[in-house]
Amino acid sequence: MPPSVTASCFVPDTELQENTPVPRSSILALAGIALALAGCGSSSKTGSSGSTTAAAGVATTSSASSSPFLASLGTVSKVASTVPANGDVNPYGIVLVPTSVGKLQAGQMLISNFNAKESAKETGQGTGTTIVQVSTAGKVSPFATIDAKTLPGPCPGGVGLTTALNILPGGYVVVGSLPTTNGKSATAKYGCLIVLDSEGKTVETIASKNIQGPWDSTAKSEGSKTMLFVSNALNGGAAKGIHTIDNSTVLRIELESGEHQMPKVLSETVIAKGIPWIDSAEALVLGPTGLALASDGTLYVASTEDSKILAISEAMTRTTPAAKGGTVLTEGGHLKEPLGMVLAPNGNIITSNGGDGNMVETTPAGQQVAVQSADKKTGAGSLFGLVIAPESKGIYFVDDGENTLNLLHEGQPATPTTSSTAASSTAPSESSPKPAASATTGGGEALSLEANPEGQLKYSKTALSAKAGKVSIDFTNMAPLVHNMTVASASGAVVGATPTFQGGSKTLTLNIKPGTYKFYCSVPGHRMAGMEGTLTVK
Repeated sequence: MPPSVTASCFVPDTELQENTPVPRSSILALAGIALALAGCGSSSKTGSSGSTTAAAGVATTSSASSSPFLASLGTVSKVASTVPANGDVNPYGIVLVPTSVGKLQAGQMLISNFNAKESAKETGQGTGTTIVQVSTAGKVSPFATIDAKTLPGPCPGGVGLTTALNILPGGYVVVGSLPTTNGKSATAKYGCLIVLDSEGKTVETIASKNIQGPWDSTAKSEGSKTMLFVSNALNGGAAKGIHTIDNSTVLRIELESGEHQMPKVLSETVIAKGIPWIDSAEALVLGPTGLALASDGTLYVASTEDSKILAISEAMTRTTPAAKGGTVLTEGGHLKEPLGMVLAPNGNIITSNGGDGNMVETTPAGQQVAVQSADKKTGAGSLFGLVIAPESKGIYFVDDGENTLNLLHEGQPATPTTSSTAASSTAPSESSPKPAASATTGGGEALSLEANPEGQLKYSKTALSAKAGKVSIDFTNMAPLVHNMTVASASGAVVGATPTFQGGSKTLTLNIKPGTYKFYCSVPGHRMAGMEGTLTVK
């Protein structure tokens, strides 16, 4: 297995205390605030782990949209192979090129390779040396091959390019290195940050006691100044063994760079500590990976080893490290070894799972609102870096199981479904909704309804009809999210609801009068995203 690894709205002060799991009641309250603000106009850019522009690498929306970004993304298309001429494999980092300069072409993507060629995969972890440039049309060209013997500065252990990949003002590329000598974690060294110019030539290294296995990064640039955030996955060294070690850090590095001005380190500040990492024979290391910076200065961190998303408040300015990595925003659920991270245009957090090949969408309030499969073939351990596609038309991501750059975009899932599943996931047209077929039994009328099994926030039908009297509605939820079915009168009064659940079916029985009713999912955000329909009783 490959190694896994400017809003105009006022936002109420909802900052949570560091180091405390978010209670469910707080999550629901915050979700309500986010939904209330969703209609406020805003413009946005995206920020990601390995995604930035010379102007900004931060999302500028103030709240999550009512509709999950992943909900409409159901098709995965291969863009290109990421394997260069020397055969390096396992693409990890990805960054969009903001401006054409030197070999860098605006709108294309740089991708870093962590491992040596396929024939050496048993000994190749942490020995990849190449960065390729890929166009959205799939044209691949070499950007850099980095020789450990000719590095222009210290880099303990050499070269093994990680997910940490950013572009700074002046067209300088910064890539992380977590090297080994034989692909084994016992030989892993601290590495460094390697700086290349826009022609792909190494010009300097950044190494210090604060850089210990730079695993991922994100950046925000304003003018010639850049705040670079780096997650370390090897603090203390691999020699301590495979037990979980709670001492990984997140580092903020202030840099200055520009045209013909190589990046200069102005300051280094550890802004979080106590994040777990584990030395892993299969994955080399599991530790803090994806990073994304929100417009309010909160830095989100994907804690891979314990399947959490952490939130570090005041990341741009804080002078003391947040203990235990900061606030636990969400944990478990659909998160399974989250690796890459990016902020969606709606302000939600998208993470790629190393554990099962899925992407998960989480609101800033900590609610997991959507799940979408991005790799059903190779699955676990395959997904790393993510960037939002231009014009928000999907998500580009690297798949290190297939060594490809892929695009998750609008459309039905590429994997064929059974006829019954296909029928349940196709909603009738709003202009001519088709009532559900019903069965009349001695005990009254029986209807059926399903949640979309692929994770999209919609039901299989938008209209149900029945005769007055006893009506039973069988609700099936095989989606990856919890849902319910709630029925309310025209005045909004709830007349009945199933439990909120995931997996299986629940039946709601009503003794109902003639009229028009609404059925919907009452999980915060789901109804507003489109999970509702009309029940007509005659």
